[in-house]
Amino acid sequence: GGCASGIGSALANAAERPGCFPSVGARPAQRIAMISVEPATAAPLCYSFHHGRTVTPLPDPPDPNAYRPSWIDGCGGRSVLRPMWDLASDVLTDAWRVELEAAERALQVLVERNRIVAEGAGAVSVAAALYGPVRAEWKRVVAVVCGGCIDSDVLTKILHTDYAEDYLPQPGFSFTRPLEVVTVPRSPVPAPVAPVTRVLSAEEVRRLLPMGECIEATQRALIAFADGTGGMPLRQIVPLPFPTPEEDRPAFLATMPSYTVGADGGDVAACKAFSVYPQNSRTPELSSHQGVVLLWDKAGRGELLLLADAHEITKLRTAAASAVATRALLGGRCGDARTLAVLGTGDQARAHVDALAAVLPGLTALRIWGRDRDAAERTARDVRGRHPALPAAVCADVAAAVDGADVVCTCTAAEEPLLTAEHVRLLRPGCHVNAVGACTPRFHELAPEVFAASVRDGAAGRIITDSVAACLTEPGEVLAYLEAAGD
Repeated sequence: GGCASGIGSALANAAERPGCFPSVGARPAQRIAMISVEPATAAPLCYSFHHGRTVTPLPDPPDPNAYRPSWIDGCGGRSVLRPMWDLASDVLTDAWRVELEAAERALQVLVERNRIVAEGAGAVSVAAALYGPVRAEWKRVVAVVCGGCIDSDVLTKILHTDYAEDYLPQPGFSFTRPLEVVTVPRSPVPAPVAPVTRVLSAEEVRRLLPMGECIEATQRALIAFADGTGGMPLRQIVPLPFPTPEEDRPAFLATMPSYTVGADGGDVAACKAFSVYPQNSRTPELSSHQGVVLLWDKAGRGELLLLADAHEITKLRTAAASAVATRALLGGRCGDARTLAVLGTGDQARAHVDALAAVLPGLTALRIWGRDRDAAERTARDVRGRHPALPAAVCADVAAAVDGADVVCTCTAAEEPLLTAEHVRLLRPGCHVNAVGACTPRFHELAPEVFAASVRDGAAGRIITDSVAACLTEPGEVLAYLEAAGD
């Protein structure tokens, strides 16, 4: 009752002492009815007004007046403090309570007709004005709408709920007289309401999308792409020129559209729009991938549902795809893999350790290599903090990292091959290699000899890709292998 009592005190002074408030001027003294409104599930002030004394706390269930938590958490409660009751009973005219459905309808009115987003505590006053015992002699009714702290999921659910047009609230407490229902006609054809677009920061993406769930979601997406219940056209990449030839740095703008057709993820469309500045990997304050992931309701009217940080989703999903591929191709041998080698020291390297550790339960050794030894040491320390049971060693060169490894992940922006012919003989038979860094013809992580060794006669190797069409146009290492092979 603090907010209502505070306003009630000001109004009582304005009415009883004309001239005290310049905005009121010298109007004749008049009594202003100040009414507190609470949700019916947490209405101790209303309950106390009904009894003419403070009642603390509210009765226990199954009493219909018992306290029940709800989405309206900014007003009401279990009890009224005695000092607050002394003030409220003096400056308030009455206290009402409204049903949750009445507050939900009021919130719809605020958003649809007034373009105001309010929390539950702000909607109950409007609900009282719409459905409460408003007297005919009251010439002006003011609903105080305060607070906009409402969970976006709760708001979206309320805005998408279709309520019956003949709704009448159940009678509630009214200290001065029985409740009279006063309805306000609603528009027979409500105007379409645009859904609330949820915006997720990198931190929120990490919280809502743990690696284990991301791996399973990525597997469903890859299956949808393979069986035709999802579509993913080739990404569009635009090289960005720099003002002078000396600045021959790789930089791109890219878009990656996709959609599902009634798959597990729903009937949605998505697009990632981002910049790629690989040189940013050398500056910890900037990501090499910066942009957003957009999600639309494809089955409805194309409403934009989500806007999320692309860097964090890219980091998680790329590593998750490697985990899905590793699990699918190694199959029952996942439990036998003991050594993981990661070439790279950026976010993708760290994310790949997290993802591969989730699908290779028998890992006992992690080897990390990077062109910058200090960066490799920082990556190793970070990984040890997240996976204390997995020993992480920094290797002096690529050969030391991949020698005898069961799984190798290349996570770099290398323009010259890192894994070359001299390393092929060091790879363990049946070694699984995840190569994720070459997204344009400029980048090469694997030499043609590595591909050739994978498919040579007598070998059990295979070259697997999520998109053949993309592999024939984008990664420089694949294009170099096909050119060398004369195919």
